[in-house]
Amino acid sequence: MTNVQRNEIINDFFQIFVESINKTLCENLDSSICSNIQFKMTMPSQIRDIKNLQENKAIYKLDYATGKRQGNLLLLIPTELIAVISDVVTNGTIQNSYTQNLSETETNSILELLEKTFKTIEANFKKKYRHNLAFSDNPLLLLEEMAEYKTALDSLSLDLLISAKLSLDENKKYDIHLLLNAGIVECLIEDLGLSKTNYQAKKTDVNSLDVNLLADVKINITAELGRTKVPIKYALELVRGSLVELDTLNNSDIKVFANGVEFAYAQVVAIEDNFGLKITKIISPEERADYV
Repeated sequence: MTNVQRNEIINDFFQIFVESINKTLCENLDSSICSNIQFKMTMPSQIRDIKNLQENKAIYKLDYATGKRQGNLLLLIPTELIAVISDVVTNGTIQNSYTQNLSETETNSILELLEKTFKTIEANFKKKYRHNLAFSDNPLLLLEEMAEYKTALDSLSLDLLISAKLSLDENKKYDIHLLLNAGIVECLIEDLGLSKTNYQAKKTDVNSLDVNLLADVKINITAELGRTKVPIKYALELVRGSLVELDTLNNSDIKVFANGVEFAYAQVVAIEDNFGLKITKIISPEERADYV
């Protein structure tokens, strides 16, 4: 298996983390904030400069176990993001109250939100893979001013880096890093039957004969650029040249529907004189079931 194939499998495997984080944030933050949330993960890579990753970040240390596999993970979270999330949780709005030092209220807010996040990951993991994934009940949140902060990584063998960018509004994006042991993750992927061969089979796990029978059936593919709500008075005042702002952010993915059922996300691209769609994600049947 090439490094590219390996990273593709690991990246697909960790999409469950992305989906769980997005779900938890939207369930626990104000709806006006949820509409602006963007959480996107980059391809996995090898850890090279851990000290640089730690800068201005809190360390969330957690143990996990699934089957016969046990390991540790570290989540590096910008302290400014912790303060911002605390503002949203306690006040419903982003007030930018970050002062370099986190209060007890701010640390408690992020601990509670992270606990809910990892509980969601456990539930989604079992639903998707039919295996149990358990996180310990005694996580550790370390801040830079704590004595244990500098030595938090000394006894751990972590060499796999999963990075992501989180934004709660259009003003700022925060870098979040997940650190794990690559060997344990790869063994876990093997335990779940997600080797490259099985991985490809799972992605095409459809009865080919049945599909061929339907190959010439046409379906309607539509894309939704965005939505908005306006008062009737405003709608009556619209004329040619009026601008209507949609809820889709600049450069964000749009929803794609097949016969009215949401099945993918895409980006709009120009193809000569026409517009086209570049598919960025196919929504799994399990995810589509959640939308019903």
